[in-house]
Amino acid sequence: GMPANLKNRAEPLHIAQSRQRQSKHGPFQVGDRVQVKDRNYEQWAHGTVTQAVPPLYVAKDGERDKYGVFAYVEHIDETVPKASSRGDKRCWGTQKQEECNAAEGCLWHYTGDVGSSCIRKDCSGLNKVACLFHDNRCAWDWKGAWETACRAQPWKTPAAFGSAHCLGDNRETCGKKSEQCLYDFVKVLPEGYEGAGGNGWKVSCIPSKCQGLNRDAC
Repeated sequence: GMPANLKNRAEPLHIAQSRQRQSKHGPFQVGDRVQVKDRNYEQWAHGTVTQAVPPLYVAKDGERDKYGVFAYVEHIDETVPKASSRGDKRCWGTQKQEECNAAEGCLWHYTGDVGSSCIRKDCSGLNKVACLFHDNRCAWDWKGAWETACRAQPWKTPAAFGSAHCLGDNRETCGKKSEQCLYDFVKVLPEGYEGAGGNGWKVSCIPSKCQGLNRDAC
């Protein structure tokens, strides 16, 4: 029978069509890699099927409980595409925990594969597969530019601008330094940034060659 602590959590299973394997989508088998969640607004989490006859049990990655029952279960194909990071030469690919943690702006979050365990603290650059590998640290927030679509959790961590030369100058001061600085007015600070919704004049003066801006500011 089902462990007592799960009886209340057993919701009717909704088996979503697999995006990768629609034609081959069939019943789940023990060992299948899946993504699961309980409620519509939750983040998907990765796991492995541990019991395929109803009720369908899934062990979530990184958790000891092997008998989770979830409302939403969907096949994932982890063979393609592979986890990757674009434009991150500092962190991605570092295979030693000490080296990763010592590198500025990098974080070691073990995925079971050393090749995909060192990431930027802001999660920037990860593709969707890599972002899901790190789903309790990072979250996929697609807005059209995939280099910045993977963002650090929680959402409210303000995107930092760093301390580039010229930042913080008002339009007048910026104009006096026209050889080094350029005034590119940010009318409204976007969501996810410190002071979101407010006027962005403090980050409107930037180095004329953009040098020193971090990825979010860029």
